[in-house]
Amino acid sequence: MLLLLSLSACTNSGLGRTDDATTTSTTPVPTCPWVGVYDLDEVFCSSFPFDPWFDDHDVAVLRIAQNDTVGWCDVEVELVGPDCLERELMRLVGADDGTDDVAVTYRGIAECDPAACVFGSGDDSCILGAGEGETDAFELTVDADGALELTDEQPDGAFVRNAPDCTLKVVTRWIPR
Repeated sequence: MLLLLSLSACTNSGLGRTDDATTTSTTPVPTCPWVGVYDLDEVFCSSFPFDPWFDDHDVAVLRIAQNDTVGWCDVEVELVGPDCLERELMRLVGADDGTDDVAVTYRGIAECDPAACVFGSGDDSCILGAGEGETDAFELTVDADGALELTDEQPDGAFVRNAPDCTLKVVTRWIPR
């Protein structure tokens, strides 16, 4: 019994390892500075209030969580209207250059209720998986009250697609819960 314990101790002690033994990385995973749940407060087409967005959408919720595996932020956007519920998934990665620029990778539409629903004229049908792998860039700022402001200047960006009657940049303001 003593011999078995001695062998076990030597086996688990690290004796006999070489310098090229596999080690676990101690590089920290980048943190997500915007973790939280946010409700859409305002939508702008450039600098103009874009109230028509609320004609087809009742509620919009932004859920941001830390991704402990790859770092940065996992995001769920839930859009609810009288005739449609759509849940979109994406990942945000902040710039390392000190700017407010955020890279976005879409993980696709995860839920449509009912299937192929639309929010109004000009909106694409909600299709599971749509947008997966697409990329975009936002400017993301946080005000003194903790509200997020996302500016999407891409002609086919996520928030521009959700406001098809706005041909300029779309700016959304999200209030923390």
